[in-house]
Amino acid sequence: DTHGHDVGDRVLQELAARIKDGVRNLDLPCRTGGEEFIAILPDADRTMAMRVGERLRKFVSTKPFNAGAKTGGLPITVSIGVASFEGASDNTEAMLKRADDALYQAKRDGRNRVMLAAA
Repeated sequence: DTHGHDVGDRVLQELAARIKDGVRNLDLPCRTGGEEFIAILPDADRTMAMRVGERLRKFVSTKPFNAGAKTGGLPITVSIGVASFEGASDNTEAMLKRADDALYQAKRDGRNRVMLAAA
């Protein structure tokens, strides 16, 4: 909002590129709308998902974004919620809800962190 829509669009483009670089070849990163993204990590247990989440967090936060802002590079951070498949009775809607809850917990706990959803 501070830097305008053009800068925001470039931040989102660079963010998408960093997410793509931060996941494995078999993973599926997607933008779900606004400034929210999801990454589907097949064959990843909780430990691997947390590791990927932390790698993504670092890919984003360690280098300012060159998005054309008049003030130079923009420091950007992400908060990440991680949820894993909990068994045969689990479903996509429940997993997304757990991930979203974990995301909001990460934001409440100070942002720029990865939070694992409660089972």
